[in-house]
Amino acid sequence: MQLLREGFARESMAGHLPRSPTKPQRTAAGSSVKAGNGFPSEASSSKRPRLNNPSKYPESSHDAFVASANNELRGEKSFDEEDEVAPPPPPELPPLCPEQQRALELAINGENLFITGSGGCGKSRLVKALYDTLTAYGKTVHLLAPTGQAAVNIGGRTIFSYIGWRPDDLGLANSTLVAKARRKHIFSRIKSTEVLTIDEISMVERQVFERLSYVLSVI
Repeated sequence: MQLLREGFARESMAGHLPRSPTKPQRTAAGSSVKAGNGFPSEASSSKRPRLNNPSKYPESSHDAFVASANNELRGEKSFDEEDEVAPPPPPELPPLCPEQQRALELAINGENLFITGSGGCGKSRLVKALYDTLTAYGKTVHLLAPTGQAAVNIGGRTIFSYIGWRPDDLGLANSTLVAKARRKHIFSRIKSTEVLTIDEISMVERQVFERLSYVLSVI
């Protein structure tokens, strides 16, 4: 006991406090070790080195903009351009047969045509050729059909939509039908028409065709 007291006294005189048995000791590497377990504390553990391997994907929209600008300067593709796929070319239409070519020439010369034939003989193909050719000549062409589905098939509109009628308007007088067709947007459409094509004409009722012809002749 006397020796311990003398040791403590000498340390106090030298300006040092006595070491506590519970205070962690410093190791040569500079990390503290807790008494009793020997594991390094979290505060003094050395940080893991980060790998200097930048990602090829941008971390933000600003990084993406800068990367895209740098790629343009270097002549490289941007992130969006790399994913773009060119659309497939439209399918080529088959050439017209001699009869279809003859009908096309008559239409170009301004003749009135009635084209008929069995199913699958190429009537719709001829209608498409007529529309493309006459439009290329600067003509205003309207494609009509008696039903909505038939109009969709040729990329046109129904007869009632073109003339501004409703199906129940057929019971009205001719003067009333003419007045309906003289509405501003309907009248402008009719007056600008240079070529009128009606597909599936066999499905058009006689009354509808005759009244359509009458109204167009009056206007």
